[in-house]
Amino acid sequence: MLITIGNFKGGSAKTTMAFHIAAYMQTLAPTILGDGDIVRGSVKWAARRPGVPFKVVPLAQLAKEMRSARYEHTVIDTEANPSDQDFK
Repeated sequence: MLITIGNFKGGSAKTTMAFHIAAYMQTLAPTILGDGDIVRGSVKWAARRPGVPFKVVPLAQLAKEMRSARYEHTVIDTEANPSDQDFK
């Protein structure tokens, strides 16, 4: 399953929501969270909290990581104010 968290407004809890959804999805099957936000909030949050039960990577590394391991679920934390290209 692929879940993308997006919103045009910054500070709307996208990262928090993505993190919690990924944590729940990990209880069902292997899950990876791709951090597409320019401030890398998910990556920083995971680095500060040892024992995060799922893999968190910058969006640029997501495809490579998915090829090297089997993930059933992918959660993507997007940046604020996404462009039309981001939606494609």
